[in-house]
Amino acid sequence: MRTVLLLLLCLFMWFKKSVAQPTLNTSDIFYEIFVRSFYDSNGDGIGDLNGITKKLDYLAELGITGIWITPVNPSPSYHKYDVTNYYDIDPEYGTLSDFKNFIIQAHRRNIKVVMDLVLNHTSVKHPWFLASGKNDPLYKDYYIWSSDTGITSKPNWFIAPQDSPILGTKQEKYFGFFSRGMPDLNFDNPKVRDELIKVGEWWLTNTGIDGFRLDAAQHIYESEKPAKNNEWWLQFTDSLKKIKPDVITIGEIWNRKSLVATYLKPLTGAFNFECSWNILRSLIMEKNDSLIENLLETYKIYSKYSNTYMDPVFLSNHDNNRVQSDLKDNIEKAKLAAAIYLTLPGTPFIYYGEELGMRGRKPDELIREPFLWDDQNQDPGETAWETPVYSIPDNVKPLTSQRDDASSMYNHYKKLLDLRKKINALSSSSLKNITTDSAKFLIYYRGQNKDQVIIIHNLSSSVLTLSLSELSHYPLLLYQSKQIKNKSSARLTLFPYSTVILGQK
Repeated sequence: MRTVLLLLLCLFMWFKKSVAQPTLNTSDIFYEIFVRSFYDSNGDGIGDLNGITKKLDYLAELGITGIWITPVNPSPSYHKYDVTNYYDIDPEYGTLSDFKNFIIQAHRRNIKVVMDLVLNHTSVKHPWFLASGKNDPLYKDYYIWSSDTGITSKPNWFIAPQDSPILGTKQEKYFGFFSRGMPDLNFDNPKVRDELIKVGEWWLTNTGIDGFRLDAAQHIYESEKPAKNNEWWLQFTDSLKKIKPDVITIGEIWNRKSLVATYLKPLTGAFNFECSWNILRSLIMEKNDSLIENLLETYKIYSKYSNTYMDPVFLSNHDNNRVQSDLKDNIEKAKLAAAIYLTLPGTPFIYYGEELGMRGRKPDELIREPFLWDDQNQDPGETAWETPVYSIPDNVKPLTSQRDDASSMYNHYKKLLDLRKKINALSSSSLKNITTDSAKFLIYYRGQNKDQVIIIHNLSSSVLTLSLSELSHYPLLLYQSKQIKNKSSARLTLFPYSTVILGQK
Protein backbone atom coordinates (compact mmCIF):
# COMPACT_ATOMS: atom_id res chain seq x y z
CA MET A 1 0.00 0.00 0.00
CA ARG A 2 2.81 2.36 0.89
CA THR A 3 4.46 1.63 -2.46
CA VAL A 4 1.22 2.40 -4.30
CA LEU A 5 0.84 5.71 -2.45
CA LEU A 6 4.40 6.70 -3.29
CA LEU A 7 3.78 5.83 -6.92
CA LEU A 8 0.61 7.91 -7.00
CA LEU A 9 2.43 10.81 -5.37
CA CYS A 10 5.19 10.64 -7.98
CA LEU A 11 2.62 10.55 -10.78
CA PHE A 12 0.85 13.56 -9.26
CA MET A 13 4.09 15.53 -9.00
CA TRP A 14 5.00 14.62 -12.60
CA PHE A 15 1.55 15.72 -13.81
CA LYS A 16 1.75 18.94 -11.83
CA LYS A 17 5.17 19.70 -13.29
CA SER A 18 4.04 18.93 -16.84
CA VAL A 19 0.96 21.18 -16.81
CA ALA A 20 3.05 24.01 -15.36
CA GLN A 21 4.87 24.26 -18.69
CA PRO A 22 3.27 26.62 -21.18
CA THR A 23 1.67 25.04 -24.23
CA LEU A 24 1.82 27.39 -27.18
CA ASN A 25 -0.68 27.23 -30.02
CA THR A 26 1.80 26.81 -32.86
CA SER A 27 -0.08 24.90 -35.56
CA ASP A 28 -1.99 27.79 -37.16
CA ILE A 29 -0.62 30.39 -39.56
CA PHE A 30 -2.64 33.62 -39.63
CA TYR A 31 -2.80 36.34 -42.25
CA GLU A 32 -3.82 39.92 -41.47
CA ILE A 33 -5.96 41.58 -44.15
CA PHE A 34 -6.52 45.32 -44.30
CA VAL A 35 -9.84 44.84 -46.04
CA ARG A 36 -9.85 48.08 -48.07
CA SER A 37 -6.59 47.18 -49.79
CA PHE A 38 -6.89 43.47 -50.52
CA TYR A 39 -9.31 42.65 -53.36
CA ASP A 40 -12.20 44.53 -54.95
CA SER A 41 -15.13 42.41 -56.15
CA ASN A 42 -17.45 45.10 -57.53
CA GLY A 43 -15.23 47.56 -59.39
CA ASP A 44 -15.48 50.51 -57.00
CA GLY A 45 -11.75 50.43 -56.24
CA ILE A 46 -12.28 49.42 -52.61
CA GLY A 47 -11.44 46.01 -51.21
CA ASP A 48 -14.40 44.15 -49.74
CA LEU A 49 -15.59 40.94 -48.13
CA ASN A 50 -16.55 39.24 -51.39
CA GLY A 51 -13.08 40.10 -52.64
CA ILE A 52 -11.50 38.23 -49.73
CA THR A 53 -13.85 35.30 -50.37
CA LYS A 54 -12.66 35.18 -54.00
CA LYS A 55 -9.05 34.95 -52.80
CA LEU A 56 -9.49 32.25 -50.16
CA ASP A 57 -8.00 29.65 -52.49
CA TYR A 58 -4.89 31.82 -52.86
CA LEU A 59 -4.54 31.98 -49.08
CA ALA A 60 -5.13 28.25 -48.64
CA GLU A 61 -2.51 27.50 -51.31
CA LEU A 62 -0.03 29.77 -49.52
CA GLY A 63 -0.54 27.74 -46.35
CA ILE A 64 -2.77 30.08 -44.33
CA THR A 65 -5.06 28.51 -41.71
CA GLY A 66 -6.37 31.68 -40.06
CA ILE A 67 -7.37 35.19 -41.13
CA TRP A 68 -7.54 38.39 -39.10
CA ILE A 69 -9.60 41.05 -40.85
CA THR A 70 -9.39 44.69 -39.80
CA PRO A 71 -12.69 46.37 -38.78
CA VAL A 72 -15.70 45.96 -41.04
CA ASN A 73 -18.37 47.71 -38.96
CA PRO A 74 -19.93 50.93 -40.31
CA SER A 75 -17.59 53.87 -39.80
CA PRO A 76 -16.96 57.33 -41.28
CA SER A 77 -13.21 56.69 -41.72
CA TYR A 78 -11.26 54.69 -44.29
CA HIS A 79 -9.70 52.48 -41.58
CA LYS A 80 -12.97 51.73 -39.70
CA TYR A 81 -11.47 51.89 -36.20
CA ASP A 82 -14.23 54.35 -35.18
CA VAL A 83 -17.47 52.38 -35.19
CA THR A 84 -20.98 53.83 -35.59
CA ASN A 85 -22.88 50.51 -35.45
CA TYR A 86 -21.58 47.34 -33.81
CA TYR A 87 -24.22 45.11 -35.43
CA ASP A 88 -23.70 45.67 -39.13
CA ILE A 89 -21.18 45.74 -42.00
CA ASP A 90 -19.99 48.96 -43.60
CA PRO A 91 -21.67 49.19 -47.05
CA GLU A 92 -18.24 49.86 -48.61
CA TYR A 93 -17.29 46.31 -47.62
CA GLY A 94 -20.55 44.47 -48.29
CA THR A 95 -23.45 43.10 -46.28
CA LEU A 96 -24.00 40.75 -43.36
CA SER A 97 -24.88 38.07 -45.89
CA ASP A 98 -21.51 38.62 -47.56
CA PHE A 99 -19.80 38.34 -44.18
CA LYS A 100 -21.58 35.10 -43.29
CA ASN A 101 -20.74 33.61 -46.67
CA PHE A 102 -17.10 34.60 -46.21
CA ILE A 103 -17.01 32.73 -42.88
CA ILE A 104 -18.67 29.65 -44.40
CA GLN A 105 -16.27 29.57 -47.35
CA ALA A 106 -13.23 30.09 -45.11
CA HIS A 107 -14.30 27.22 -42.84
CA ARG A 108 -14.74 24.94 -45.85
CA ARG A 109 -11.05 25.50 -46.51
CA ASN A 110 -10.17 24.91 -42.84
CA ILE A 111 -9.36 28.58 -42.34
CA LYS A 112 -10.37 30.26 -39.09
CA VAL A 113 -11.50 33.90 -39.04
CA VAL A 114 -11.07 36.52 -36.33
CA MET A 115 -12.40 40.04 -36.78
CA ASP A 116 -11.13 43.27 -35.30
CA LEU A 117 -13.43 44.34 -32.48
CA VAL A 118 -13.02 47.94 -31.34
CA LEU A 119 -14.52 48.26 -27.87
CA ASN A 120 -12.32 50.88 -26.22
CA HIS A 121 -13.98 53.73 -28.10
CA THR A 122 -16.56 54.55 -30.77
CA SER A 123 -16.95 57.21 -33.43
CA VAL A 124 -18.20 60.66 -32.42
CA LYS A 125 -20.98 59.86 -34.88
CA HIS A 126 -22.15 56.79 -32.99
CA PRO A 127 -25.76 57.24 -31.78
CA TRP A 128 -24.64 56.53 -28.22
CA PHE A 129 -22.22 59.45 -28.28
CA LEU A 130 -24.67 61.83 -29.94
CA ALA A 131 -27.23 61.02 -27.26
CA SER A 132 -24.58 61.33 -24.54
CA GLY A 133 -23.60 64.78 -25.81
CA LYS A 134 -27.24 65.87 -25.59
CA ASN A 135 -27.30 64.85 -21.92
CA ASP A 136 -29.68 61.97 -22.60
CA PRO A 137 -29.93 60.31 -19.16
CA LEU A 138 -29.80 56.85 -20.72
CA TYR A 139 -26.50 57.50 -22.48
CA LYS A 140 -24.80 60.37 -20.66
CA ASP A 141 -22.56 58.02 -18.68
CA TYR A 142 -21.69 55.81 -21.67
CA TYR A 143 -18.68 58.09 -22.16
CA ILE A 144 -16.22 59.92 -19.93
CA TRP A 145 -17.18 63.58 -19.42
CA SER A 146 -15.79 66.14 -17.00
CA SER A 147 -16.00 69.86 -16.30
CA ASP A 148 -13.11 69.73 -13.82
CA THR A 149 -10.45 71.94 -15.43
CA GLY A 150 -7.80 70.24 -13.33
CA ILE A 151 -8.56 67.11 -15.38
CA THR A 152 -9.70 68.46 -18.71
CA SER A 153 -6.68 70.72 -19.20
CA LYS A 154 -4.61 67.56 -19.71
CA PRO A 155 -4.08 65.94 -23.14
CA ASN A 156 -6.80 63.83 -24.77
CA TRP A 157 -9.75 65.90 -23.47
CA PHE A 158 -11.92 67.54 -26.10
CA ILE A 159 -14.83 69.93 -26.34
CA ALA A 160 -17.35 69.37 -29.11
CA PRO A 161 -16.71 71.62 -32.13
CA GLN A 162 -19.11 74.50 -32.91
CA ASP A 163 -20.79 72.66 -35.78
CA SER A 164 -21.27 69.45 -33.82
CA PRO A 165 -24.80 68.13 -33.23
CA ILE A 166 -23.72 67.51 -29.62
CA LEU A 167 -25.52 69.94 -27.33
CA GLY A 168 -23.74 69.30 -24.03
CA THR A 169 -22.55 72.18 -21.87
CA LYS A 170 -19.56 74.07 -23.21
CA GLN A 171 -17.70 73.59 -19.95
CA GLU A 172 -17.73 69.82 -20.34
CA LYS A 173 -15.11 67.89 -22.23
CA TYR A 174 -14.99 64.23 -23.23
CA PHE A 175 -11.98 61.91 -23.09
CA GLY A 176 -10.59 60.35 -26.27
CA PHE A 177 -7.27 58.59 -25.84
CA PHE A 178 -6.60 58.23 -29.58
CA SER A 179 -8.25 61.28 -31.10
CA ARG A 180 -11.07 63.79 -31.01
CA GLY A 181 -13.05 61.53 -33.33
CA MET A 182 -12.77 58.47 -31.05
CA PRO A 183 -14.35 59.10 -27.62
CA ASP A 184 -13.55 56.45 -25.01
CA LEU A 185 -16.39 54.43 -23.55
CA ASN A 186 -16.95 54.47 -19.78
CA PHE A 187 -16.30 50.95 -18.50
CA ASP A 188 -17.25 51.96 -14.97
CA ASN A 189 -20.82 52.00 -16.25
CA PRO A 190 -22.26 48.43 -16.00
CA LYS A 191 -24.64 49.20 -18.87
CA VAL A 192 -21.69 49.83 -21.19
CA ARG A 193 -20.16 46.51 -20.23
CA ASP A 194 -23.44 44.71 -20.82
CA GLU A 195 -23.83 46.38 -24.22
CA LEU A 196 -20.35 45.33 -25.36
CA ILE A 197 -20.71 41.77 -24.09
CA LYS A 198 -23.90 41.56 -26.15
CA VAL A 199 -21.93 42.71 -29.20
CA GLY A 200 -19.40 39.89 -28.86
CA GLU A 201 -22.11 37.33 -28.18
CA TRP A 202 -24.11 38.49 -31.20
CA TRP A 203 -21.23 38.02 -33.67
CA LEU A 204 -20.44 34.56 -32.32
CA THR A 205 -24.07 33.47 -32.38
CA ASN A 206 -25.12 34.97 -35.71
CA THR A 207 -22.06 34.60 -37.95
CA GLY A 208 -20.01 31.61 -36.79
CA ILE A 209 -16.84 33.69 -36.47
CA ASP A 210 -13.98 32.07 -34.54
CA GLY A 211 -13.03 35.02 -32.39
CA PHE A 212 -11.75 38.56 -32.12
CA ARG A 213 -8.63 40.67 -32.26
CA LEU A 214 -9.25 43.16 -29.45
CA ASP A 215 -8.10 46.62 -30.44
CA ALA A 216 -6.46 48.83 -27.80
CA ALA A 217 -6.95 46.15 -25.15
CA GLN A 218 -4.66 47.88 -22.65
CA HIS A 219 -6.44 51.24 -22.84
CA ILE A 220 -9.80 50.37 -21.28
CA TYR A 221 -8.28 51.84 -18.13
CA GLU A 222 -4.73 53.10 -17.60
CA SER A 223 -2.26 50.92 -19.45
CA GLU A 224 0.20 50.80 -16.56
CA LYS A 225 -2.48 49.49 -14.21
CA PRO A 226 -3.63 46.32 -15.95
CA ALA A 227 -5.66 44.80 -13.09
CA LYS A 228 -8.84 46.72 -13.96
CA ASN A 229 -8.34 46.06 -17.67
CA ASN A 230 -8.00 42.35 -17.03
CA GLU A 231 -11.03 42.32 -14.74
CA TRP A 232 -13.10 43.65 -17.64
CA TRP A 233 -11.61 41.27 -20.21
CA LEU A 234 -12.24 38.30 -17.93
CA GLN A 235 -15.89 39.34 -17.63
CA PHE A 236 -16.07 39.69 -21.41
CA THR A 237 -14.38 36.39 -22.31
CA ASP A 238 -16.20 34.39 -19.63
CA SER A 239 -19.46 35.46 -21.27
CA LEU A 240 -18.24 34.56 -24.76
CA LYS A 241 -17.04 31.12 -23.66
CA LYS A 242 -20.59 30.23 -22.64
CA ILE A 243 -21.45 30.45 -26.33
CA LYS A 244 -18.15 29.24 -27.83
CA PRO A 245 -15.77 27.60 -25.33
CA ASP A 246 -12.82 27.77 -27.74
CA VAL A 247 -13.37 31.38 -28.81
CA ILE A 248 -10.12 33.11 -29.85
CA THR A 249 -9.40 36.45 -28.16
CA ILE A 250 -6.13 38.19 -29.03
CA GLY A 251 -5.21 41.46 -27.38
CA GLU A 252 -3.33 44.38 -28.89
CA ILE A 253 -1.01 45.37 -26.04
CA TRP A 254 2.00 47.48 -27.02
CA ASN A 255 3.97 47.05 -23.84
CA ARG A 256 6.74 45.20 -22.04
CA LYS A 257 6.38 41.45 -21.57
CA SER A 258 5.82 41.60 -17.81
CA LEU A 259 2.67 43.64 -18.40
CA VAL A 260 1.57 41.79 -21.54
CA ALA A 261 1.73 38.52 -19.58
CA THR A 262 -1.05 39.60 -17.22
CA TYR A 263 -3.54 39.57 -20.11
CA LEU A 264 -3.01 35.84 -20.66
CA LYS A 265 -5.37 35.09 -17.78
CA PRO A 266 -8.48 36.41 -19.56
CA LEU A 267 -7.35 36.24 -23.22
CA THR A 268 -6.19 33.52 -25.58
CA GLY A 269 -3.07 35.52 -26.37
CA ALA A 270 -1.50 38.92 -26.94
CA PHE A 271 0.68 40.08 -29.81
CA ASN A 272 4.38 39.63 -29.09
CA PHE A 273 5.63 43.12 -29.96
CA GLU A 274 8.93 42.61 -28.14
CA CYS A 275 9.80 39.65 -30.34
CA SER A 276 9.17 41.67 -33.51
CA TRP A 277 11.31 44.54 -32.18
CA ASN A 278 14.12 42.15 -31.24
CA ILE A 279 14.12 40.46 -34.66
CA LEU A 280 14.25 43.81 -36.41
CA ARG A 281 17.05 45.08 -34.15
CA SER A 282 19.14 41.94 -34.75
CA LEU A 283 18.81 42.35 -38.51
CA ILE A 284 19.61 46.06 -38.51
CA MET A 285 22.64 45.49 -36.26
CA GLU A 286 23.53 42.21 -38.04
CA LYS A 287 24.12 40.86 -34.58
CA ASN A 288 22.34 38.41 -32.29
CA ASP A 289 21.18 40.62 -29.45
CA SER A 290 20.06 37.80 -27.09
CA LEU A 291 16.94 37.19 -29.18
CA ILE A 292 16.34 33.61 -28.02
CA GLU A 293 17.25 34.36 -24.40
CA ASN A 294 14.68 37.19 -24.39
CA LEU A 295 12.03 34.95 -25.92
CA LEU A 296 12.65 32.21 -23.35
CA GLU A 297 12.37 34.82 -20.60
CA THR A 298 9.04 35.86 -22.12
CA TYR A 299 7.78 32.27 -21.93
CA LYS A 300 8.93 32.03 -18.33
CA ILE A 301 6.96 35.15 -17.39
CA TYR A 302 3.93 34.09 -19.43
CA SER A 303 3.82 30.70 -17.68
CA LYS A 304 3.09 32.46 -14.39
CA TYR A 305 -0.26 33.55 -15.77
CA SER A 306 -1.32 30.78 -18.15
CA ASN A 307 -0.45 27.17 -18.89
CA THR A 308 -1.98 27.35 -22.36
CA TYR A 309 -1.85 30.40 -24.56
CA MET A 310 -1.37 31.61 -28.11
CA ASP A 311 1.80 33.60 -28.75
CA PRO A 312 1.14 35.65 -31.92
CA VAL A 313 4.50 36.47 -33.52
CA PHE A 314 4.84 38.88 -36.42
CA LEU A 315 7.16 41.23 -38.28
CA SER A 316 4.82 44.13 -39.02
CA ASN A 317 1.15 45.03 -39.15
CA HIS A 318 -1.18 47.86 -40.19
CA ASP A 319 0.28 50.17 -37.50
CA ASN A 320 3.98 49.64 -38.24
CA ASN A 321 6.32 50.39 -41.09
CA ARG A 322 6.58 47.38 -43.35
CA VAL A 323 9.59 45.23 -42.50
CA GLN A 324 11.01 45.50 -46.02
CA SER A 325 11.21 49.30 -45.65
CA ASP A 326 12.60 49.17 -42.13
CA LEU A 327 15.38 47.01 -43.54
CA LYS A 328 16.13 49.67 -46.19
CA ASP A 329 14.60 47.54 -48.96
CA ASN A 330 17.23 44.84 -48.55
CA ILE A 331 15.31 41.85 -49.87
CA GLU A 332 17.88 39.35 -48.52
CA LYS A 333 17.48 40.72 -45.01
CA ALA A 334 13.69 40.65 -45.39
CA LYS A 335 13.88 36.99 -46.41
CA LEU A 336 16.04 36.29 -43.37
CA ALA A 337 13.50 38.07 -41.13
CA ALA A 338 10.83 35.71 -42.47
CA ALA A 339 13.08 32.67 -41.93
CA ILE A 340 13.62 33.68 -38.31
CA TYR A 341 10.07 34.33 -37.19
CA LEU A 342 8.58 31.45 -39.19
CA THR A 343 10.95 28.98 -37.49
CA LEU A 344 10.27 30.22 -33.94
CA PRO A 345 7.52 28.90 -31.65
CA GLY A 346 4.25 30.76 -31.53
CA THR A 347 1.52 31.49 -34.06
CA PRO A 348 2.77 33.54 -37.03
CA PHE A 349 0.69 36.49 -38.24
CA ILE A 350 1.67 37.53 -41.77
CA TYR A 351 0.68 41.06 -42.81
CA TYR A 352 -0.95 41.02 -46.25
CA GLY A 353 1.60 41.57 -49.01
CA GLU A 354 4.53 40.72 -46.76
CA GLU A 355 4.88 37.55 -48.85
CA LEU A 356 5.50 39.80 -51.87
CA GLY A 357 7.99 42.06 -50.13
CA MET A 358 5.60 45.01 -50.14
CA ARG A 359 7.09 48.25 -48.84
CA GLY A 360 5.69 51.10 -46.81
CA ARG A 361 6.47 53.78 -44.25
CA LYS A 362 4.15 55.91 -42.19
CA PRO A 363 1.85 57.84 -42.43
CA ASP A 364 -0.59 54.98 -41.95
CA GLU A 365 -2.14 55.12 -45.40
CA LEU A 366 1.23 54.28 -46.94
CA ILE A 367 1.69 51.10 -44.91
CA ARG A 368 -1.76 49.97 -46.09
CA GLU A 369 -1.31 50.24 -49.85
CA PRO A 370 -3.13 48.04 -52.41
CA PHE A 371 -2.03 44.42 -52.75
CA LEU A 372 -0.17 43.88 -56.02
CA TRP A 373 -1.95 41.08 -57.88
CA ASP A 374 -0.87 41.62 -61.50
CA ASP A 375 1.39 43.68 -63.74
CA GLN A 376 0.09 47.02 -65.02
CA ASN A 377 -3.16 46.65 -63.04
CA GLN A 378 -4.38 43.84 -65.30
CA ASP A 379 -6.38 42.24 -62.48
CA PRO A 380 -9.76 44.05 -62.20
CA GLY A 381 -9.85 43.28 -58.49
CA GLU A 382 -6.74 45.29 -57.66
CA THR A 383 -7.85 48.08 -55.34
CA ALA A 384 -7.50 51.73 -56.25
CA TRP A 385 -8.73 53.64 -53.21
CA GLU A 386 -5.33 55.34 -52.91
CA THR A 387 -2.35 55.93 -55.16
CA PRO A 388 0.53 53.81 -53.89
CA VAL A 389 3.90 55.38 -53.21
CA TYR A 390 6.05 52.49 -51.99
CA SER A 391 4.47 49.27 -53.29
CA ILE A 392 4.45 49.91 -57.02
CA PRO A 393 5.47 47.43 -59.74
CA ASP A 394 8.79 49.22 -60.24
CA ASN A 395 9.70 48.41 -56.61
CA VAL A 396 7.76 45.25 -55.85
CA LYS A 397 7.02 42.45 -58.30
CA PRO A 398 3.29 41.63 -58.37
CA LEU A 399 2.13 38.14 -57.49
CA THR A 400 1.82 36.98 -61.10
CA SER A 401 5.51 37.77 -61.66
CA GLN A 402 6.60 36.01 -58.49
CA ARG A 403 4.73 32.72 -58.76
CA ASP A 404 7.07 31.20 -61.35
CA ASP A 405 10.24 32.73 -59.94
CA ALA A 406 11.84 30.17 -57.62
CA SER A 407 13.90 32.88 -55.91
CA SER A 408 10.97 35.25 -55.29
CA MET A 409 9.80 36.43 -51.90
CA TYR A 410 6.47 34.67 -52.50
CA ASN A 411 8.11 31.29 -53.03
CA HIS A 412 10.43 31.91 -50.08
CA TYR A 413 7.38 32.34 -47.84
CA LYS A 414 5.58 29.39 -49.38
CA LYS A 415 8.56 27.08 -48.76
CA LEU A 416 8.85 28.21 -45.15
CA LEU A 417 5.14 27.71 -44.51
CA ASP A 418 5.31 24.24 -46.09
CA LEU A 419 8.29 23.42 -43.88
CA ARG A 420 6.45 24.61 -40.79
CA LYS A 421 3.79 22.00 -41.49
CA LYS A 422 6.09 19.16 -42.59
CA ILE A 423 8.78 19.39 -39.89
CA ASN A 424 7.18 18.43 -36.59
CA ALA A 425 9.74 20.36 -34.56
CA LEU A 426 8.61 23.66 -36.11
CA SER A 427 5.05 23.25 -34.83
CA SER A 428 6.19 22.35 -31.33
CA SER A 429 6.59 24.72 -28.39
CA SER A 430 10.16 23.56 -27.75
CA LEU A 431 12.98 26.09 -28.02
CA LYS A 432 16.56 25.95 -26.77
CA ASN A 433 19.31 28.47 -27.36
CA ILE A 434 22.77 27.56 -28.70
CA THR A 435 25.58 30.01 -27.98
CA THR A 436 28.70 30.47 -30.06
CA ASP A 437 31.72 32.76 -30.02
CA SER A 438 30.27 34.85 -32.85
CA ALA A 439 27.23 37.10 -32.41
CA LYS A 440 26.85 37.04 -36.19
CA PHE A 441 25.05 33.69 -35.84
CA LEU A 442 21.58 33.04 -34.45
CA ILE A 443 21.29 29.35 -33.60
CA TYR A 444 18.66 27.36 -31.72
CA TYR A 445 17.14 23.91 -31.29
CA ARG A 446 13.50 23.25 -32.09
CA GLY A 447 11.66 20.07 -31.11
CA GLN A 448 12.72 17.22 -28.89
CA ASN A 449 14.27 13.75 -29.10
CA LYS A 450 14.42 12.34 -32.64
CA ASP A 451 12.34 15.22 -34.00
CA GLN A 452 14.83 17.82 -32.79
CA VAL A 453 16.44 20.07 -35.39
CA ILE A 454 19.09 22.79 -35.37
CA ILE A 455 18.31 26.10 -37.07
CA ILE A 456 21.23 28.33 -38.04
CA HIS A 457 20.99 31.89 -39.38
CA ASN A 458 23.89 33.97 -40.68
CA LEU A 459 22.87 37.52 -39.70
CA SER A 460 25.78 39.17 -41.48
CA SER A 461 26.70 40.39 -44.96
CA SER A 462 29.76 38.11 -44.96
CA VAL A 463 30.40 34.46 -45.73
CA LEU A 464 30.90 32.84 -42.31
CA THR A 465 32.12 29.45 -41.14
CA LEU A 466 30.60 27.90 -38.04
CA SER A 467 32.48 25.33 -35.95
CA LEU A 468 30.11 23.48 -33.65
CA SER A 469 30.52 19.98 -32.29
CA GLU A 470 26.73 19.48 -32.13
CA LEU A 471 26.56 19.55 -35.94
CA SER A 472 27.90 15.98 -36.10
CA HIS A 473 24.62 14.72 -34.62
CA TYR A 474 22.51 16.51 -37.28
CA PRO A 475 23.72 15.26 -40.69
CA LEU A 476 20.44 15.75 -42.60
CA LEU A 477 20.04 18.94 -44.59
CA LEU A 478 16.32 19.73 -44.29
CA TYR A 479 16.40 23.27 -45.64
CA GLN A 480 18.82 25.83 -47.02
CA SER A 481 17.75 29.29 -48.13
CA LYS A 482 20.96 29.52 -50.16
CA GLN A 483 23.28 26.78 -51.33
CA ILE A 484 25.65 25.86 -48.50
CA LYS A 485 29.20 26.73 -49.44
CA ASN A 486 30.83 23.96 -47.43
CA LYS A 487 29.82 21.38 -44.79
CA SER A 488 31.65 18.77 -42.75
CA SER A 489 30.66 16.89 -39.62
CA ALA A 490 31.34 19.82 -37.27
CA ARG A 491 31.82 22.78 -39.63
CA LEU A 492 29.43 24.70 -41.82
CA THR A 493 30.04 27.64 -44.16
CA LEU A 494 27.06 29.87 -44.84
CA PHE A 495 26.50 32.63 -47.35
CA PRO A 496 25.32 36.08 -46.13
CA TYR A 497 21.80 36.38 -44.72
CA SER A 498 21.15 32.67 -45.10
CA THR A 499 19.37 29.99 -43.11
CA VAL A 500 20.01 26.26 -42.71
CA ILE A 501 17.90 23.63 -40.91
CA LEU A 502 19.62 20.36 -39.98
CA GLY A 503 17.97 17.20 -38.71
CA GLN A 504 18.90 13.81 -37.31
CA LYS A 505 18.97 10.49 -39.15
